[in-house]
Amino acid sequence: MPINKAFGAILLGTGNALWPSGYIIIMAVWLYNIFVKAGKFGIVRGSIVNISEDQRLQLLLMAANTAGGSMAKLISPQSIAIAAAAVNQIGKESNIFKYTLKYSLELLLLVCFLTFVLSFMLA
Repeated sequence: MPINKAFGAILLGTGNALWPSGYIIIMAVWLYNIFVKAGKFGIVRGSIVNISEDQRLQLLLMAANTAGGSMAKLISPQSIAIAAAAVNQIGKESNIFKYTLKYSLELLLLVCFLTFVLSFMLA
């Protein structure tokens, strides 16, 4: 591959990888500024802080939310396609999805159970 095409591919891949994260950060800062200028940030902050007085329960909620996002990412079509290409199983994405869905649902049940038990232990 010519060096100019290789560098072009590197730049394109880096840009495609960083764009979604940068977009989310820019939108988060934009929303924060809107709430602060409107004087409504206290309401947003209060709604998050007042979920529970116990910070351990707040951390448990954030951890369960993060685990849920990870489980959703497991079964996303992009992840399945990348996994199929990585192990040279192109055309067999449905088999990978079937197994991934099974393990994702098992992980979901485990996280739900642990969150339920821990919420009572911490309360």
